[in-house]
Amino acid sequence: MKSFRLDRDSVEEVIQGWPLFLVIVIIGSAVAWFATAYLWGRILIPLLFGVALGPRIVGQLRQRYPTAKQLWLLSIGMATMLVGVTARMAFPSWQGIAFDLPWLGVAFLSILAFVLVNRGNKDVV
Repeated sequence: MKSFRLDRDSVEEVIQGWPLFLVIVIIGSAVAWFATAYLWGRILIPLLFGVALGPRIVGQLRQRYPTAKQLWLLSIGMATMLVGVTARMAFPSWQGIAFDLPWLGVAFLSILAFVLVNRGNKDVV
């Protein structure tokens, strides 16, 4: 059996990106606390994480769609979707309340806008 070894570039990228993950955990903890105490906190969770994770995701999407325009729309949509689904699983009592509509709306509209902007691009279609 071959041993499991990580690529050096991947390890260095994770080590260099630790401050971003730390900031996300701190902000996420604060927002989660507000979300349990206030209704407006539930709406802020997907929006804040979508904006925070967006630039990190853009780098990965840039490799997949090299000629796409307005890539930030797709990154915010995907990050918002990720955080919204994760928050629904983490807080089951939030299902079916005012939390679902904002993250679903932001994710759907931003991904739809990305597709409409790039409808003639061969890399995207």
